[in-house]
Amino acid sequence: MPRELIASISAQYRQLLQIGRQMSSRDAHLQRSKAAYKDQSDQCEPITLQTWDRYQQGELTAPSLEEMYSQEDIEEEAQAPEEHEDQLQRLFLALPYIWNDPTAIVPDQAASRQEDEELKISGGTIELTCPITCQRFTRPMISRKCGHVFDEVGLRRFLERQTKPCPQGACGQNLSMKDFVPDLVMQFRCLLHEARGPLTRNASEEPADIV
Repeated sequence: MPRELIASISAQYRQLLQIGRQMSSRDAHLQRSKAAYKDQSDQCEPITLQTWDRYQQGELTAPSLEEMYSQEDIEEEAQAPEEHEDQLQRLFLALPYIWNDPTAIVPDQAASRQEDEELKISGGTIELTCPITCQRFTRPMISRKCGHVFDEVGLRRFLERQTKPCPQGACGQNLSMKDFVPDLVMQFRCLLHEARGPLTRNASEEPADIV
């Protein structure tokens, strides 16, 4: 798969997310302005034959929704991306690297694995097996706290509806099932690995040339 195409799709996806967050922020801004407008309007003198002239002469004033909207601080609130947005972004970034080799390390992961190790690393590749069950992933779940990945079946068996230290050695994060979400990148790795079958396995098991 051409990396340029994936990079283009990823960039467009980020733009769409940014536009979506801007629209949500502006909508929230409008709702706040409307609520403030209603509160101030409720405090105004009702328009009657007796008060109409006073409003006309400026003795009484009523709020302006347009002015309230423009005067309110419209600085966009910092919004964390939704979980599915973050997962899809990770998948877009990983695709150029895992398309030909599902066990390949994504460069950003390789550079930061000392701080935020996502998965077990073996010989420069990503293992597609769960550290708990030692079986191939069927429903990989990634921790939002530490980034470690485990299969859902093994994870539920390990946690037993409790909060426990991460089963990955030397992690130390206390985790419960609510801290985990499906890992789309690992799911796609496993799907690619199964689809490629022997070709993928032979490529990953091929011995390196000795110089």
